[in-house]
Amino acid sequence: MPYYFDTKNKLTDLSQRDETNYVLDTIVKALEELNEFGERDIRYDYFYLMHSLILNYSQNIKNFFLRLFYEFEKDKTEDDLNKITENELADKFEPTVNSFRSLKTNLERGLIIESWSMFEYAITTIFENVFQNDGQSMAREKDKKEFRKILKKIFVDTENAVLDSTADELANTLDFHIPTIYKIDKIAKRFSSDYPEKKKDIEFIRFYNRLRNGIHNNFIYIGKDCDDFEFDGNIYRFKKR
Repeated sequence: MPYYFDTKNKLTDLSQRDETNYVLDTIVKALEELNEFGERDIRYDYFYLMHSLILNYSQNIKNFFLRLFYEFEKDKTEDDLNKITENELADKFEPTVNSFRSLKTNLERGLIIESWSMFEYAITTIFENVFQNDGQSMAREKDKKEFRKILKKIFVDTENAVLDSTADELANTLDFHIPTIYKIDKIAKRFSSDYPEKKKDIEFIRFYNRLRNGIHNNFIYIGKDCDDFEFDGNIYRFKKR
């Protein structure tokens, strides 16, 4: 918490301490660039929704500290505030530290889940408009192949024609849900030109998807073992239980 306890500026000058300012400024610039396409462009909708989400996160953090700063400053003169040390300030707020951590944890959990939902909404809109009904047929073929592999292992002596028809029938009975990662791969292969960060960007999206799913599933990762992913100095491990 040293970021918010920094006393170089006035305690209530939270605009100098807001870690979301850079992200919000970047989004505003993106909106300005996309403005010529109008609100019917899904990219504009995505950045607009993200701006609202991050702004809400920032305001919740600020409101928490504004209340604390008000309680602390109301009996202090400006001279007192200029002389206060960070340790004194931390001691003053010690009873509220756990409350802040709980609030920030809840806000960050919501931020991860909702930001992925907004990204997923944008990707799905693009996928459905580009591939239309091809998506379901592609997913059906993929499931058909998986069913056939399983059936082949179980019914070793069964004729191929029977395996094919059975796998096809099973695939046709499914209520298809096309994974977002599958949609991203299809879009990337068709439209994304090669650029130095492309592989790294796709890896980050896959990491973010696993992180979101783990949080959404009560912090339990469900899936295949994956390579460790390093982000912002932290190592994330996704291992099957």
